[in-house]
Amino acid sequence: MGLRRLAAGTLGIMRGSRASARSSFAVVGVSVTLLAVLAALQYRWIARLSEAERARLEARLDETAASFCEDFDRQVARAYAAFSLTAPDDDAGLTRLLGDSIRKWRVSAPFPELVRDLYVIRRQPANDVELLCFDETVRTLSPCNWSPALLAIRRHLRDPGPVSALDEELPGLVLAIHQSPAAAAGTADARRPPRDHLIVGFDLAFITGTLLPRLSDAHFGAGDRLAYAVKITPTDRPELVVFSAGPAPGSTVGEADATHLLFGLRAFPDLRGAVFEDPQSTRPPPRQRRPEGAEPRQDLLDQRPPPPDQQPPAPRDRTEQGRWTLTARHPAGSLEQAVASARRRNLGISLAVLAMLGATTLLVVVSTRRAQRLARQQMDFVAAVSHELRTPLTAIRSAGQNLADGIIEDPERVRSYGLLIEREGRRLTEMLGRVLTFAGIRSGHQSYRRDLVAVPGIVDAAIEDCRLVLQQNSVELEVKIDRDLPPVRGDAGALRQVVTNLIDNAIKYGAAGRWLGVRVGFRPTSGRGEVLISVSDRGPGIHRRELPFIFEPFYRSADVASGAVQGSGLGLAVVRGIVEAHAGRVTVSSRPGRGTTFTVHLPAFREENRELDGT
Repeated sequence: MGLRRLAAGTLGIMRGSRASARSSFAVVGVSVTLLAVLAALQYRWIARLSEAERARLEARLDETAASFCEDFDRQVARAYAAFSLTAPDDDAGLTRLLGDSIRKWRVSAPFPELVRDLYVIRRQPANDVELLCFDETVRTLSPCNWSPALLAIRRHLRDPGPVSALDEELPGLVLAIHQSPAAAAGTADARRPPRDHLIVGFDLAFITGTLLPRLSDAHFGAGDRLAYAVKITPTDRPELVVFSAGPAPGSTVGEADATHLLFGLRAFPDLRGAVFEDPQSTRPPPRQRRPEGAEPRQDLLDQRPPPPDQQPPAPRDRTEQGRWTLTARHPAGSLEQAVASARRRNLGISLAVLAMLGATTLLVVVSTRRAQRLARQQMDFVAAVSHELRTPLTAIRSAGQNLADGIIEDPERVRSYGLLIEREGRRLTEMLGRVLTFAGIRSGHQSYRRDLVAVPGIVDAAIEDCRLVLQQNSVELEVKIDRDLPPVRGDAGALRQVVTNLIDNAIKYGAAGRWLGVRVGFRPTSGRGEVLISVSDRGPGIHRRELPFIFEPFYRSADVASGAVQGSGLGLAVVRGIVEAHAGRVTVSSRPGRGTTFTVHLPAFREENRELDGT
């Protein structure tokens, strides 16, 4: 009845294992499908997110570049407003007006260093022009030579037609000095072009060394560096670089991420009609008494507009397109490349996460299947051990009962009964020893001695332990032992059990060949060398697909499990555990129908290795 219940229980476990296998495959299929759907949805979501991020970055960069150019043009407009003069027609008044304007600029402008020089260009007869330099220190106008940067302005003033207020080569402003409406009223000069022009020369070194870097940090700064590569070039000569800053872009092919014009004239409502007050003055200057009947003088600080018919052109409302071009480019080469790189990175991370989820699911299924297989093997082990325990115990019990009842009186038969009891008892002892050794190995509590032992003696003792079994199974034994071998460091009893298990395993599974070979030798290696113990048989061999599993606990191949050979599936697991604890390894070579050879590799001990071994 016990065996029937055990068989029924084992059959139930096998049926449950098959059902669990089908469930595992279903879980894998559903998981793979869900992961594929999730991957597709995540791909679309990342694509849309990347497009939205690209649009946001482009809009933000365009706004930043526009603000940068606006702030620069605001400084140009301040200079334009400060030096758009309506001057009297005499040199003394013009000189005094220039001195007051530059002084107020120096003390009131946010960037007073922007203006470096002031020049006055005066038209002469015969379509010629004269250049006058204003000395800010002594406040005088004196003739001076034309510099190369001013020659282009000279040519423009000689030609008829309007003159641009911006000069990008100087760089600076070209401002017409209009005659006072009061002085020009009723004269023939009232409607003539301005006779004088004021040249406001900017300090290019200050612009490129202070102003533009400060604006770059304010608008494109990201901590202690710039987030974009910024470059400013003349609009009509893009090969010349006025200013560049920021990280070098990975690629300059294609259009920049943002392009805006600067160094232009634009209308700023807060600067319209503005003049720079002297911060040292707390009240308007006193008005001068004018002669009776004289026309009212349009003072610089008097912002009351003249009558419409006498009002000069409003220079502060003038606009001109920028003469420089600002380009901003992402360090990756372009925003598109940066967003694409981030998209690939996000896709890689997402795919890695999905792969980890898939791998985790697969590992769970594999672990479940492994646990099920281990449970099945343990049940097989219980069945095999129960059978192996039952057989010798039954024999011992029967022999003991016969002896106790006095049925056996012949001394020869009593002796045979004693041998039977001894053999079955030894069989029980060996089986229990394997189970206990395996339990110690798996728990990690098994300890071994570290003595210097001679391998030939261990092998001889193991052969003697198995001599009776070899004779009972009519197995021919062939032994080749090299007696001149270096010792190994280990536990003699444990190593003896290794050889005994291998011989017993060869007798059990290779008995059909009726031959067993034991060889002991030495193989030199790059280190200490190895002592080799080989146990061979000429049995049916082991199939190649079974070789990776034969050292697993409780494992028995399908052919063996279906045959009449009994076993627990622990012998080879114990062998590997003991050998690896001795810093060795076990190899196997087998060909179906030709037999199997197990080889134990143990590191040899040399005198020169005594210090390394701590002895």
